[in-house]
Amino acid sequence: MSVQNRTPSWPGEQLCNSCFYTAMRTHGVCPRCGHDGVLPGRANRTDPKPVCLTCASIPEDYRCRTCAAEGQIYRGGRCARCALRDDLTALIVDGAADPATMSTIVEILCGVERPESILTWKRSPKVRSLLSSLSSGEIPLSHDGLDAVSQRTQEVSHLRSLFEHHGLLPHRDEYLARFESWLTAKLDTIAQPAIRAPVEQFATWHHLRRLRGNSTPGHASERSMLSAKQQVTASDRDDQIPHLAARHPPSHRS
Repeated sequence: MSVQNRTPSWPGEQLCNSCFYTAMRTHGVCPRCGHDGVLPGRANRTDPKPVCLTCASIPEDYRCRTCAAEGQIYRGGRCARCALRDDLTALIVDGAADPATMSTIVEILCGVERPESILTWKRSPKVRSLLSSLSSGEIPLSHDGLDAVSQRTQEVSHLRSLFEHHGLLPHRDEYLARFESWLTAKLDTIAQPAIRAPVEQFATWHHLRRLRGNSTPGHASERSMLSAKQQVTASDRDDQIPHLAARHPPSHRS
């Protein structure tokens, strides 16, 4: 972790990491001088009110050399947000198939409340590979493109949620999408046409049609999806096939 001055010595005291992080995340108007910024110090040992760097006589420079924001310095004189922007620009903007879109993604990721979390998250080889593939165009920026990677990975889910929130992707019902993917795989496991046909009719006409009709983008339908999966799974038993064939003949296609 590239954090500068993690355990500094401030006037009269040695700070632990926890206290330092808390101090550098305290912002407001200094009650002594009216400065609006980070308030990491205390006026004195008997006065608990937080005060600014100057009034606390803290000599270290905690102003980002890029954006001039006061706070914890992460690397090379830069705050975590600016360090993250540098890293992501080098990773996904430089040489990108669509630099403008990748620049938008950089701003989305840098705009989170705690950029340190994204700095940690992007150290994962899976995350770096995913971002690089989006940058090169190998993975299209679409729901289908992300689904092709792996719908259930945490990395993909996190990016999908951010992209939906910021309008890069339309909102969708994730549980409906999972059921559609699961159903395709389930039907592919049924080799006998005489069994597959009525199961497919039952799944698509009764369950998939109902799930789509009740679906609202951005709202989960987990309970309905799980119930549908259970019923479809049970429907390919030998004792269920005649019943399904009678209730869902081939003419009832969705």
